[in-house]
Amino acid sequence: MQIFEPKLPTSVTIRMYDLEESCDMQMKRERRLLCAVKQFPSYLKNFIVDCPVQREKLQNRGDFRREMFSVIDRLKKEIERRFFNDNKIIMLGIKALVPESTTFLKTEDIVAFGRLYRSKSQDLKIELENMRRVFARKPDGSKPKTLLQLQQYISRVADTFYEMNRLIKIACTLPVSTCACERSFSTLRIVKNYMRTTMVQNRLQSLMILGVHSSRSRKLDLHNIVEKFDTLYSKSRIQLH
Repeated sequence: MQIFEPKLPTSVTIRMYDLEESCDMQMKRERRLLCAVKQFPSYLKNFIVDCPVQREKLQNRGDFRREMFSVIDRLKKEIERRFFNDNKIIMLGIKALVPESTTFLKTEDIVAFGRLYRSKSQDLKIELENMRRVFARKPDGSKPKTLLQLQQYISRVADTFYEMNRLIKIACTLPVSTCACERSFSTLRIVKNYMRTTMVQNRLQSLMILGVHSSRSRKLDLHNIVEKFDTLYSKSRIQLH
């Protein structure tokens, strides 16, 4: 008795062969990926991971203390590195110059702040004592509230409070962040471009001041500027009137 063996069509056979071949290629690709050495991007080659990146479940109190103490220790070291002793003295000194501060006119902080900028400590102590008496006699409504108001008040009697006036000016002009520097660099890119790259230093500084303080430059009277330019350069070929 002859057993009947059905024959599949040729198209079905080809499809099955293609499927087996694709499966073999996929398995080879996965095996190759597993065996290959993991390569990090080139821009990460200079970075070092110095802390665990995986998340571990804390089992008891000891694990929690160990993890938290390492974080606190790292924060403490970073704060000490970024805010070293001179920065602390500057911050405490500026705080002691703010009228609404709790340490306003504190002698120790202001004298230490003055030493960094070569102030005469003995004269500074005398001025601080006199300033306390002046503010004690003034009514609360007429006392300065901010550091800038204090500078405007002291500038009227700058000869009497020379050292204090100098330190208050320094405190008013110290940058509190990098925003001012970043804004200056952005303005420099606009003012000194490739089409206008040749200019003297005085002109560049003047244009930078106008660009950085744009809110104040918009309030300038252009008519007065033209009049002043016409007065300075009377023989100019440009007809301004």
